[in-house]
Amino acid sequence: MIQKIRQLYQNATMNLRSSVDFQMSFLLYYASFVHCGFLLLSVAFSQYIMTGYYLLTIGLFCLAAKFIDSRRFLIIYIFTYIEISVHIYIGYRIIGNTFGVELYYLLLIPVGCYILFMQYSRLFQIFFLVVIFFCNAGSYIAVHLMEIYSRYSVHFLPSTVYIIFFLYTVFMVFFMAVLQSYFFIRSILNQVSRMKKENTVLNYNANYDALTGLYNRREMDARLSLIFSQFVQNGIPCSVCIGDIDNFKVINDTYGHLAGDFVLKTLAQLMQVNIRKSDFLSRWGGEEFLLLMQADASVCYRRAEQLREKIAGYHFSFNGITIPVTITFGVAGADAKTSSVTDLIDAADRLLYQGKKNGRNQTVGNKIK
Repeated sequence: MIQKIRQLYQNATMNLRSSVDFQMSFLLYYASFVHCGFLLLSVAFSQYIMTGYYLLTIGLFCLAAKFIDSRRFLIIYIFTYIEISVHIYIGYRIIGNTFGVELYYLLLIPVGCYILFMQYSRLFQIFFLVVIFFCNAGSYIAVHLMEIYSRYSVHFLPSTVYIIFFLYTVFMVFFMAVLQSYFFIRSILNQVSRMKKENTVLNYNANYDALTGLYNRREMDARLSLIFSQFVQNGIPCSVCIGDIDNFKVINDTYGHLAGDFVLKTLAQLMQVNIRKSDFLSRWGGEEFLLLMQADASVCYRRAEQLREKIAGYHFSFNGITIPVTITFGVAGADAKTSSVTDLIDAADRLLYQGKKNGRNQTVGNKIK
C-alpha cells in the first residue's frame, strides 16, 4: 500500500491528471487508516456493532483503493459520501452523538473540485460541483438539525467516550485538510514549474539556433529592427557584418557533415567569445553569420578583421584531422542613404560577395580611418 501511494505521488508531480489518481487513492487509504483508529476505539469501549461496521468499511476502502484510477472518480466519490452518511447515523444511534464525523462533508467539497482536471465537459463539471455543494451542505445542516430535535430521545454513553471519539475525529479531519491542501498546491506548483520550463525551452528553440546556440534569423530580424529604429530616431550608430565560411561545401564533401557541424559550432563559439556583450551574433543562414553592432562601420570592420584572423589561425581539429577554415566578411554601416534594414543587409551582402570574388579570407568594408 505504501509503495503504491509513493508511486502515485511521484506520478502526481508530473501532471494534474495523475494528481487526481493520487488524491483518490490517498483519500481511500487515509479513510482506511482513520477507520482503523475508530475500530480500536470501538473495541476499547466495547462497541461491537461499530466494531463490525469499521471492519467492513476498512475492507471496502482498501478494495476500492486497489483498483483506483481517475475514471472511477464519480463512483468513489459517491461511495465516500454514502459511507460518511452511514457512519454518522450509526455513531448517532450507538454513541448518541455524531462526534464530529459530519466535518468530513466539508472535505468532500474540495475533493470534488478535482473533477475540473478530468475529461468531462465544462457543463457537467459545473453541474457536479453545484450538486456536491448542496448535497454536502444540506447533509451537514441536516445532521445538526437531527441533533437539536432528537437529542433527548437518544441514550448517551459516558461523556468520556464522546470526547475521545470527537477529538480523534477533529484531529483526523484537520490533518486530512492540511495534507489535501499540501498535495493540491504542490501539484499546481509542479504544473506551473513544468510549464515555465517548457516555455523556456520553447522560447529558446524559437529564438536560438539549435546547432550553434547563437540567435537564429527570426530573433536577429527583431533585433535588427530595434537597433535600426534607434539609429533612425536617435542617431545611434548601427552597423552589420555578414560572414560566410569559405568553401564550406568542400569541407562537408571532404570530411563529412559531422565535421561540417563541428566547424559551425566551433566557429560560432570562437566568434561569441571575441565580441562585446552589447553586440549581437546570429547564424544568418547555412554557413553565414551576422554580427550586429551599435557602432560605426569602421569599428565593426576592425572587429570583423580580428575575428577573421582568429578563425584563420585556429586549429579546427576533428577526429584527429585538422580542417583548414577561413571566413570572408562584408561590413556595412547605416547612414543617411540607408532607408531600411533591408538596405543595410543588402549593402553588407554585396561587400561579402565582393570579398568572395577577390579571393576569400578577407574583410571588405569601411576600414579604420
